[in-house]
Amino acid sequence: MRRNYSSGEEIRYQDLNATSSMLEKQFYERILYKLMQQRSNAFFDEDFKVIWTGTGSAYVKAGLGMQLVAGPDLLEPLNRPLYLAANSNVFFSDGDATHPRIDLVCVKAARVNSETDPRRFKDENSGAITTNNVTITTDWEAEVYKVAGTPAASPVVPATPSGYVAIAEVLVSAVTGIADQAAITDKRILLPKASSVKGSGNLAYDMVVGDLSEIGVTHTSLVTAVNECLGGERILVTKSEALSATVLLDVPNLEIVFTKDAQLTKASATIAIQIDADNCTIRQANLSGFNGVSDVAIKISATADSTYLENPVFTSCTLYTQDLGTNSSILVRSALTAGCPIGSIMPWVGGYFGDGSNGSFTNVLANTVANLNTLLNYSGWFVCDGSALNDAASPIFNAAGRYLPNLTDERFLQGNTTAGGIGGSNTLLDHTHSHSLTVAAHTHTFSGTVAATSHSHGHTLGTSSDGSHTHTIPSDYSTGGSAPYNWQTVGTSYYTRSTTNLTTPVAGAHTHSITGTVSSESAHTHTYSGTTSGASASSISGTVGTGAAVASTNARPKYLNVFYIIKAK
Repeated sequence: MRRNYSSGEEIRYQDLNATSSMLEKQFYERILYKLMQQRSNAFFDEDFKVIWTGTGSAYVKAGLGMQLVAGPDLLEPLNRPLYLAANSNVFFSDGDATHPRIDLVCVKAARVNSETDPRRFKDENSGAITTNNVTITTDWEAEVYKVAGTPAASPVVPATPSGYVAIAEVLVSAVTGIADQAAITDKRILLPKASSVKGSGNLAYDMVVGDLSEIGVTHTSLVTAVNECLGGERILVTKSEALSATVLLDVPNLEIVFTKDAQLTKASATIAIQIDADNCTIRQANLSGFNGVSDVAIKISATADSTYLENPVFTSCTLYTQDLGTNSSILVRSALTAGCPIGSIMPWVGGYFGDGSNGSFTNVLANTVANLNTLLNYSGWFVCDGSALNDAASPIFNAAGRYLPNLTDERFLQGNTTAGGIGGSNTLLDHTHSHSLTVAAHTHTFSGTVAATSHSHGHTLGTSSDGSHTHTIPSDYSTGGSAPYNWQTVGTSYYTRSTTNLTTPVAGAHTHSITGTVSSESAHTHTYSGTTSGASASSISGTVGTGAAVASTNARPKYLNVFYIIKAK
């Protein structure tokens, strides 16, 4: 595109500015956009990667990227450079008291004034001349912006603001903040360099897997690209692929980098990637659908050492990884446990069972303390085996004489208001039991019947003594006739009529005794019933005899052996 001027034509400053703008639009929107394989909102290599520096800070690495904005825009190019001349610090607010949150780091292209200079201006009306500082050069830079998320038990990523490109999601744990680099999920899309194929002199990438219609692409299949490697190649994967054959890394020092949208899915292959050689690196692999009984997403052979896996994503896969190799240093970076604060302890099992009743355990990742530490130490996790860590990067175990908890002795964890207390035993010790019992006040009722038998009863009877007394006989005692009979004694044997009452002489106190036997009766019964009087409460106490220690006997419930691991840094 060219701007034309005619002889004698008035030329205004707007015309000159438009000329400069057209040149810029031509380069960014047409030439550079095509060279970048028509990709935008993407970055080169490590440019704009967010790097962790502390629980509340990080920085965006200096570098170059490209952003495609919505148009139209007559003056500015729609495909704009994102440029940071130096690292840019980003600061995060403290973690919530209860819940984690996810913050978003974004960038956008911004036009900035890069050079000013004094210029003389003549007023068109008065002709007066003045000197003013004016902007004579502008440039494209990147504006870094952070979006704070909302704390929640299951936090979600906040929306990307209009006009910005998301480059990282940052997990801010409750209270403790950002744990480490694993808490930062890289969201950048990587750009291949147009001159990165073999023979170009630039070995940023030796092969690019993608659509052959795009500039710089060398292969349409990762399987084919890897099969052509001799060792030491770097491969960029920019498109998804359904695998009918395994991606076999059988030469050393290969590096495979996946862009954000590139995914390996299952067609008929049972293993997605198999690593047989040393020092191979796979970054941002996205594997899906390897969920058959014998399927494996990434298999590392026994002969492979120093394999490095960075931020892999596994979706619907039966086994994520299988085997560890000999003396392998497998570094699996993932944000799954990034939110765990320093000092967290959790159980870990690296295998599977053959049925739903915990039968026939098969190890997959690690089943010794040494192998598990090899697998996890890079991410700050260590087996709780009582070792002296002395790691300067740990805020707890950063000096001599500081030991990890030892949870390899069949010890269980117990909640408390303070941490660090220990106790208990795995054997039954010599012991006694003391008991006391209080019986409450109570009564008893009873009843019954004496059996029927023939028997007699013997009784002795006596009258009571009522002291001295007399007996008076009234004179008008009647025998039932119409006229009373009056009596009077004459001597000791005869009586005559009398008109006065008679009184016996005074007699002293006396009793009368009666003895005898009730006659024998035929067989009969006697019934009886009653209630005892209430008894007061009483106590009973005592001690059960001493029992001997039994080392081979315990009362633990059903259990599953696990490794306990602690987040130390």
